[in-house]
Amino acid sequence: MHNKKTYVIGKSFFNGIIERGDIIFIHYRKHKYRNPLKKLLWYFIRTCRFYSNVDTCHWGAELLFGKTFIDKIGEVTSSDKVFIWDIPSIKTNTLIRQELPTKEVMTFLWNPVCSLYQSKFSLWKFLHYKKKRNYIYSTFDEYDAKHYNMKLLPQVFDLRYIAKIASTVNANEDTLVDVAFLAEEKGRMNTIHNIYVTLCQEGLTSFFYIYHNKRVSCPPVMERFLYEERISYEDYITHVIHSRAILEIMQEGQVGMTLRSLEALVLNKKLITNNINIVNDELYHPNNVYILGYDNKYSSIKEFLNAPFTEWDEELIKKHDIHFWLYENIISPRFV
Repeated sequence: MHNKKTYVIGKSFFNGIIERGDIIFIHYRKHKYRNPLKKLLWYFIRTCRFYSNVDTCHWGAELLFGKTFIDKIGEVTSSDKVFIWDIPSIKTNTLIRQELPTKEVMTFLWNPVCSLYQSKFSLWKFLHYKKKRNYIYSTFDEYDAKHYNMKLLPQVFDLRYIAKIASTVNANEDTLVDVAFLAEEKGRMNTIHNIYVTLCQEGLTSFFYIYHNKRVSCPPVMERFLYEERISYEDYITHVIHSRAILEIMQEGQVGMTLRSLEALVLNKKLITNNINIVNDELYHPNNVYILGYDNKYSSIKEFLNAPFTEWDEELIKKHDIHFWLYENIISPRFV
């Protein structure tokens, strides 16, 4: 008799998680071709109109992912369940799902829909094929869950990985900056600049690292904070540890809890955010969270930073840790 297993198909986020008998991780990556003829063939498949509108055949999936990946997901049986981690492309989901004999498959989006499908056409295409093929999607964002018929799951992070990085960092209280902001620009420059000006006016120190992969129009004072290379997560956590508070600036249209909130939680940092919805969240505490443009307990960011810190609840941290989250939200419940 075959014991039911859960397969998680995803990228490097799961690399540090030890496999158990009831959960198997399959690393996903697009296959790179050295053979120019195969590369040209796949380019043709990607760009052909029929590829967008009909299910492709087995060889199309093998061209995209490579034989090793296809062989690995070929181990899945009809009684197993499959969790696809943060692969938003409907095309890619279709290619993966058509190789699976099981119907119990769910895709989790680790970014809000508004950032993944920015044009009206791409959003329509996502919703159209999601409905047409009856795909089950899940999200951490309350707005997306409500408006796009997706299952709502808690936001998630890897507690052990962050703790491992933190254990190698020595933070001297005298060298801490007041506020750290490290993120992609994503059309938020005006908001970022306004908050930077406020911090300067209050006499607070800060560290800004703004990644951008396209031309960004910004005030001259902000140009020194622009970088064309992404910062590694290890370096990001190191800078956060060397600060008193994390600055979080939400993407337009996003309402769900962000990783910034969870990082503040586990690293015992205060959080400065423009997410007004956080006041209704279980992690909100006026001593630890300052909401920009909201009637806060403290009259200024400086007063907020100088106020006593209230320790976070460890049970709240556990709820969002990937090691607990997988078994609570993926292993136990049924997808369909």
